[in-house]
Amino acid sequence: MTRLFNIDFLRFLSALGIVYFHLMHKNLLRATPTSHFYHALSAANASAYLLVEFFLIVSGFFMFYTYLKKSNQSLMSYSLQRFFRLWPVMVACVILLSVVNHTWANEAVAQITLTLCTGLSDSCSSIIWFVAPLFWCGIFLYAILKYARSLAMPIILTLLVASITMTQIFSAQTLDNMNMINSFISFPMLRVMMGMSLGIFVGYLYSRIHTSCVSKNDKIAWGVLELLCCALLFYHMFIGAIFKSDIICMFLFAAIVLLFSIKHGWFSNLLNKSWLGYLGKYSYSIYVVQQASFDILDKIFWSSTHYPRSMPVLSLIVSILFTVLLGILMYYIIERPAMRIGQRLLRRH
Repeated sequence: MTRLFNIDFLRFLSALGIVYFHLMHKNLLRATPTSHFYHALSAANASAYLLVEFFLIVSGFFMFYTYLKKSNQSLMSYSLQRFFRLWPVMVACVILLSVVNHTWANEAVAQITLTLCTGLSDSCSSIIWFVAPLFWCGIFLYAILKYARSLAMPIILTLLVASITMTQIFSAQTLDNMNMINSFISFPMLRVMMGMSLGIFVGYLYSRIHTSCVSKNDKIAWGVLELLCCALLFYHMFIGAIFKSDIICMFLFAAIVLLFSIKHGWFSNLLNKSWLGYLGKYSYSIYVVQQASFDILDKIFWSSTHYPRSMPVLSLIVSILFTVLLGILMYYIIERPAMRIGQRLLRRH
């Protein structure tokens, strides 16, 4: 599979969208509770939490291709690779949070031990709730792909249908649920299992599609379809909700991943530029570093200056840029070196 710069770029945009959502709902809005401007933005982007589903689907999609490309990779090797990809940045951010706030966060132990939101911890309110479920669900699904062989896809489809059914039964049409179901089933684990299973299925479909040159008219038609899917999701998440169920958005995300991977339309090809895709590598660090960034901003900017109230647009832009830059710094200081260490260890063994 050739590098999908367009999907990498969408990952970066999704990270920005999640930062914007959390600023408007739990952080900058809390620091400026009387701002009508921020309240209006918060109401408009009430569904932007769904961008997490895009990350989960993309994670499953690329995991399937990791399996196809490295079918001889052991489960232990894959698990270690995943550990060095996810854990170091999260731990660095937990430590940074403790330094900024001069206290150890209540969920720090669960985060460091990769048990947060897995059903083994009581609390599940952190912005980085998805890391532990992503780690464990990824290993579980990779084991199915590796050892179930011909039965792998039926099993994964069964998991997908079961997780969709359970989330709809217990969530009242919304996926923004951090609770336990009947005291022993973690809703976040179901959410991650659902997104990654769907991503694997999209990867399977893509592997079965024989890409070929398309005519100019077909390229226009495919491009309109790609743009329409993106526009519908953008409107739903940032302007006003138009779908009653979050599952519809999840399948639209899956359609975008499939459409952008086959690249039949002008829109997916327009975004398939290396300089755009280059930004995608920062997505995970930007996502994970959010809370630390917000706490720093609250101490040095939101609560100590008048700008968030007198210049709300500029303050919002500055807050997003600061978070992005801190995420990029975290990538070069922690994420990239950790992945290289992991690669060296795997080569030795």
